[in-house]
Amino acid sequence: MMNETALSNKSVADYRCFIRQLSMEISKKYPVIGGRGKSVQVDESALHTKKFGKGIKDTQVEWVFGGIETGTRKVFAVKVDDRRAPTLLKILQQRVHPESTIISDCFKSYTKLNQHFAGHSTVNHSTNFVDPTTGVHTNAIESYWSRMKRPFKLSHGIHADQVDMVIAESVVREWEGDDFLKKILQEVKAFRH
Repeated sequence: MMNETALSNKSVADYRCFIRQLSMEISKKYPVIGGRGKSVQVDESALHTKKFGKGIKDTQVEWVFGGIETGTRKVFAVKVDDRRAPTLLKILQQRVHPESTIISDCFKSYTKLNQHFAGHSTVNHSTNFVDPTTGVHTNAIESYWSRMKRPFKLSHGIHADQVDMVIAESVVREWEGDDFLKKILQEVKAFRH
Protein backbone atom coordinates (compact mmCIF):
# COMPACT_ATOMS: atom_id res chain seq x y z
CA MET A 1 0.00 0.00 0.00
CA MET A 2 2.87 2.38 0.74
CA ASN A 3 4.33 1.95 -2.76
CA GLU A 4 1.02 2.62 -4.51
CA THR A 5 0.11 5.69 -2.44
CA ALA A 6 3.49 7.14 -1.46
CA LEU A 7 2.30 7.19 2.16
CA SER A 8 4.66 6.71 5.07
CA ASN A 9 4.62 3.61 7.28
CA LYS A 10 3.02 5.67 10.05
CA SER A 11 0.25 6.99 7.78
CA VAL A 12 -0.60 3.50 6.55
CA ALA A 13 -0.65 2.20 10.14
CA ASP A 14 -2.87 5.11 11.21
CA TYR A 15 -5.36 4.47 8.38
CA ARG A 16 -5.41 0.75 9.13
CA CYS A 17 -6.10 1.48 12.80
CA PHE A 18 -8.88 3.95 11.87
CA ILE A 19 -10.54 1.35 9.60
CA ARG A 20 -10.35 -1.23 12.38
CA GLN A 21 -11.86 1.19 14.90
CA LEU A 22 -14.73 1.87 12.50
CA SER A 23 -15.11 -1.88 12.02
CA MET A 24 -15.57 -2.29 15.77
CA GLU A 25 -18.47 0.17 15.67
CA ILE A 26 -20.03 -1.44 12.60
CA SER A 27 -19.76 -4.98 13.99
CA LYS A 28 -21.73 -3.94 17.12
CA LYS A 29 -24.71 -3.08 14.90
CA TYR A 30 -25.12 -6.47 13.23
CA PRO A 31 -28.21 -8.46 14.29
CA VAL A 32 -28.22 -11.94 15.80
CA ILE A 33 -27.62 -14.71 13.30
CA GLY A 34 -29.62 -17.85 12.64
CA GLY A 35 -33.31 -18.32 13.28
CA ARG A 36 -36.09 -20.84 12.70
CA GLY A 37 -34.96 -23.48 10.20
CA LYS A 38 -31.41 -22.10 10.07
CA SER A 39 -28.17 -23.58 11.37
CA VAL A 40 -25.15 -21.85 12.85
CA GLN A 41 -21.73 -23.52 12.88
CA VAL A 42 -19.71 -22.59 15.99
CA ASP A 43 -16.12 -23.18 16.99
CA GLU A 44 -13.25 -21.75 19.00
CA SER A 45 -9.79 -21.10 17.62
CA ALA A 46 -6.37 -20.07 18.93
CA LEU A 47 -4.67 -16.87 17.80
CA HIS A 48 -1.00 -16.16 18.30
CA THR A 49 -0.30 -12.57 19.26
CA LYS A 50 2.97 -10.72 19.69
CA LYS A 51 4.24 -10.67 23.22
CA PHE A 52 5.96 -7.49 24.34
CA GLY A 53 5.98 -6.21 20.74
CA LYS A 54 8.32 -8.96 19.57
CA GLY A 55 8.15 -11.31 16.59
CA ILE A 56 6.71 -14.75 15.99
CA LYS A 57 9.03 -16.54 18.44
CA ASP A 58 7.66 -14.53 21.37
CA THR A 59 3.92 -15.08 21.09
CA GLN A 60 1.06 -15.70 23.44
CA VAL A 61 -2.19 -17.52 22.71
CA GLU A 62 -5.52 -15.70 22.64
CA TRP A 63 -8.76 -17.63 22.13
CA VAL A 64 -11.53 -16.49 19.82
CA PHE A 65 -15.04 -17.93 19.68
CA GLY A 66 -17.34 -17.50 16.73
CA GLY A 67 -20.10 -18.74 14.53
CA ILE A 68 -21.36 -18.48 10.97
CA GLU A 69 -24.90 -18.92 9.71
CA THR A 70 -24.69 -21.82 7.27
CA GLY A 71 -24.97 -20.73 3.65
CA THR A 72 -24.40 -17.03 4.40
CA ARG A 73 -21.62 -14.59 5.28
CA LYS A 74 -23.27 -13.69 8.60
CA VAL A 75 -20.71 -14.26 11.33
CA PHE A 76 -19.77 -13.28 14.84
CA ALA A 77 -16.36 -13.63 16.45
CA VAL A 78 -15.15 -12.47 19.86
CA LYS A 79 -12.03 -12.90 21.94
CA VAL A 80 -12.70 -14.99 25.05
CA ASP A 81 -10.79 -15.33 28.30
CA ASP A 82 -11.75 -18.99 28.66
CA ARG A 83 -13.59 -21.71 26.75
CA ARG A 84 -15.81 -22.94 29.56
CA ALA A 85 -19.46 -23.75 28.84
CA PRO A 86 -20.96 -20.76 30.74
CA THR A 87 -18.71 -18.30 28.89
CA LEU A 88 -19.49 -19.70 25.44
CA LEU A 89 -23.22 -20.13 26.16
CA LYS A 90 -23.56 -16.50 27.24
CA ILE A 91 -22.00 -15.35 23.96
CA LEU A 92 -24.19 -17.71 21.93
CA GLN A 93 -27.32 -16.43 23.64
CA GLN A 94 -26.32 -12.85 22.76
CA ARG A 95 -25.33 -13.57 19.14
CA VAL A 96 -27.49 -16.48 17.91
CA HIS A 97 -31.28 -16.70 17.62
CA PRO A 98 -32.66 -19.35 20.04
CA GLU A 99 -34.64 -21.09 17.25
CA SER A 100 -31.38 -21.95 15.46
CA THR A 101 -29.78 -25.37 15.22
CA ILE A 102 -26.20 -25.23 16.46
CA ILE A 103 -23.56 -27.29 14.66
CA SER A 104 -20.27 -27.91 16.45
CA ASP A 105 -17.50 -30.36 17.10
CA CYS A 106 -17.65 -32.52 20.24
CA PHE A 107 -15.86 -30.06 22.53
CA LYS A 108 -17.10 -30.63 26.09
CA SER A 109 -18.32 -27.03 26.53
CA TYR A 110 -20.97 -27.64 23.85
CA THR A 111 -22.65 -30.70 25.42
CA LYS A 112 -25.81 -28.95 26.68
CA LEU A 113 -26.50 -26.57 23.79
CA ASN A 114 -29.63 -28.51 22.81
CA GLN A 115 -31.21 -27.24 26.05
CA HIS A 116 -30.88 -23.63 24.86
CA PHE A 117 -31.38 -23.81 21.09
CA ALA A 118 -33.79 -25.56 18.69
CA GLY A 119 -31.26 -28.30 18.08
CA HIS A 120 -27.62 -29.27 18.30
CA SER A 121 -25.75 -31.47 15.83
CA THR A 122 -22.12 -32.52 16.22
CA VAL A 123 -19.27 -33.94 14.23
CA ASN A 124 -16.49 -35.86 15.94
CA HIS A 125 -13.29 -34.38 14.49
CA SER A 126 -11.15 -37.12 15.99
CA THR A 127 -12.74 -39.55 13.50
CA ASN A 128 -14.21 -37.45 10.64
CA PHE A 129 -14.46 -33.89 9.41
CA VAL A 130 -17.90 -34.66 7.97
CA ASP A 131 -20.20 -37.00 9.88
CA PRO A 132 -20.70 -39.96 7.51
CA THR A 133 -24.25 -40.59 8.73
CA THR A 134 -25.72 -37.08 9.05
CA GLY A 135 -23.44 -35.06 6.74
CA VAL A 136 -22.90 -32.54 9.56
CA HIS A 137 -19.68 -30.53 9.32
CA THR A 138 -18.10 -27.30 10.51
CA ASN A 139 -16.34 -26.47 7.25
CA ALA A 140 -17.83 -22.96 6.98
CA ILE A 141 -16.55 -21.78 10.37
CA GLU A 142 -13.18 -23.47 9.79
CA SER A 143 -12.92 -21.64 6.46
CA TYR A 144 -13.80 -18.35 8.18
CA TRP A 145 -11.02 -18.90 10.75
CA SER A 146 -8.56 -19.24 7.88
CA ARG A 147 -9.66 -15.88 6.42
CA MET A 148 -9.74 -14.22 9.84
CA LYS A 149 -6.20 -15.34 10.71
CA ARG A 150 -4.64 -14.08 7.48
CA PRO A 151 -3.62 -10.66 8.95
CA PHE A 152 -2.05 -12.42 11.94
CA LYS A 153 0.07 -14.59 9.66
CA LEU A 154 1.04 -11.80 7.26
CA SER A 155 2.35 -9.62 10.07
CA HIS A 156 3.84 -12.52 12.07
CA GLY A 157 1.33 -11.92 14.84
CA ILE A 158 -0.69 -8.93 15.98
CA HIS A 159 -0.13 -7.00 19.19
CA ALA A 160 -2.49 -8.26 21.88
CA ASP A 161 -4.09 -4.81 22.28
CA GLN A 162 -5.18 -4.88 18.61
CA VAL A 163 -6.77 -8.34 18.56
CA ASP A 164 -10.34 -7.11 19.14
CA MET A 165 -10.04 -4.59 16.31
CA VAL A 166 -8.61 -7.14 13.86
CA ILE A 167 -11.39 -9.59 14.73
CA ALA A 168 -14.01 -6.85 14.21
CA GLU A 169 -12.50 -5.96 10.83
CA SER A 170 -12.71 -9.61 9.75
CA VAL A 171 -16.37 -9.79 10.84
CA VAL A 172 -17.26 -6.68 8.82
CA ARG A 173 -15.29 -7.92 5.80
CA GLU A 174 -17.18 -11.21 5.97
CA TRP A 175 -20.64 -9.62 6.29
CA GLU A 176 -20.01 -6.97 3.63
CA GLY A 177 -17.89 -8.88 1.12
CA ASP A 178 -17.10 -6.66 -1.87
CA ASP A 179 -19.01 -3.78 -0.22
CA PHE A 180 -16.55 -3.50 2.69
CA LEU A 181 -15.11 -0.15 1.58
CA LYS A 182 -18.60 1.20 0.91
CA LYS A 183 -19.66 0.22 4.45
CA ILE A 184 -16.56 1.89 5.93
CA LEU A 185 -17.28 5.10 4.00
CA GLN A 186 -20.92 5.06 5.16
CA GLU A 187 -19.68 4.79 8.75
CA VAL A 188 -17.27 7.70 8.20
CA LYS A 189 -20.14 9.78 6.82
CA ALA A 190 -22.39 8.89 9.77
CA PHE A 191 -19.53 9.57 12.20
CA ARG A 192 -19.04 13.08 10.81
CA HIS A 193 -22.71 14.03 11.34
